Amino acid sequence: MNQGSDEIETPKSFPTWRTVRRGVYKTLDAYLADMKAKGYGISEYAAEILPLVVWSREEGEEELVMVLDQNLGIADSYTPDKLFAAAARFGLYRLDADVAAGLREQYDDQPVGEWCLAAMDQIGSCFRSLRVFEIARFDARALLDAHNAFPEVRFGFGIVWIFSRRKPTSAT
Repeated sequence: MNQGSDEIETPKSFPTWRTVRRGVYKTLDAYLADMKAKGYGISEYAAEILPLVVWSREEGEEELVMVLDQNLGIADSYTPDKLFAAAARFGLYRLDADVAAGLREQYDDQPVGEWCLAAMDQIGSCFRSLRVFEIARFDARALLDAHNAFPEVRFGFGIVWIFSRRKPTSAT
């Protein structure tokens, strides 16, 4: 690392972590039925933003990349915009919200104690919070949660993020 630099040495690329199906759920009700059938939980925070998810009609596969924030070359606390800009240098994009929610249902083998955040556009909740989905497994129970992600929030180091190799359909 160069003295005075705000970036750290980074890998040249990141391997695909897993491939998930997109467009599996056409409605919130279909998604909730599958989550219930698997015994997966949904926190009150995730429940607030799930009704605002636009469920894709496009079916296909999506390559996801799991990245520790520090490996993106960010050397200090960061905002969501700084995270997304750093990831874009590696060809990593935000997840569509339906893919982020669907990851919870498709990530059956998540280790107990692991949690990660979906790199996605923030969704406004009824409490005027902007949130992103958190995919977690605590005490052997899989959970879809949501984490505050205001534009001015500063994340500390050590957060694992899930990105896509595909540009989001919600990109403007």
